[in-house]
Amino acid sequence: MKTNESRVPKNYIVTGIGVVFLGLACLVFFLFFYDAEEKTLYAVICGAGVLIASVWTICMSLWKVTYNDDGTFTYRNFFGKSKTYRYIDVEIKYVSASRTDYLVDGKQVLTIAYYITNGDILDQLIEDAKTNKITYAETNQQTKNEDNFSRQPLMVFGFGLIMCFLGLVLIVLPFVVQYFDQSIDSMMYLSFGIGVAVFLVGVYCMMLYFIWKVCYFDDVFTYRNWFGLKRTYRYDEVSADSEDSVKTTFYHNGKKILVIRYYTTKPDELLKRITKETASESE
Repeated sequence: MKTNESRVPKNYIVTGIGVVFLGLACLVFFLFFYDAEEKTLYAVICGAGVLIASVWTICMSLWKVTYNDDGTFTYRNFFGKSKTYRYIDVEIKYVSASRTDYLVDGKQVLTIAYYITNGDILDQLIEDAKTNKITYAETNQQTKNEDNFSRQPLMVFGFGLIMCFLGLVLIVLPFVVQYFDQSIDSMMYLSFGIGVAVFLVGVYCMMLYFIWKVCYFDDVFTYRNWFGLKRTYRYDEVSADSEDSVKTTFYHNGKKILVIRYYTTKPDELLKRITKETASESE
């Protein structure tokens, strides 16, 4: 994800793609392998689900806000229509904690929900443009070492992969038993339930490995949680609390924003940068 744009988190799009493939698999099953009077109804329901999920995924992929270096930003809506606005022409309206509207000449032109990656940058850019301060766009022109980030270790991915495999085995087991014995008892239902739980734990671990990430710039850092929600913070606005040798908690304006544990790659990097920034300010 580029730092000069805001988009719908990737896991929303991946979820939509997953639903499409799952719906297609169910559609094929009901059309060719399911022999009952209700097969047509089930096929229609699956087809409708595939259509809705496909449209939803495409719309989520199209939505984007790009922050330009000339004092403007370009907004592309769910239908792919783009329009450019100047920061100084935009007014901010905080509708709720989860939604912010942006108005030009009193007309709403854009809404950014809380889950949008880099969704907080536009507010700062508008404020900076109106007060002639250095903007986040200028700050983000700084070069970043591609290896200068913290993420979950490879063992988290490996553990997730193993859990997904075990979960699938437990899920499939009742169907295999029923196919050969033509009967199924309560233990098989228990196996299915445990398998679903184990599989979800595996999916969580794999999402944590691929999505969770902290990237370090010269003056700011970006944090993306496992939901795909991405935020940018300045080092001088963040405080740290090293409760023990296991984890360090970070706060922004008194609110907890991030916890880095000892097994994370480069677990001390953010703390060092914050400490360095605080020391330079006190001199």
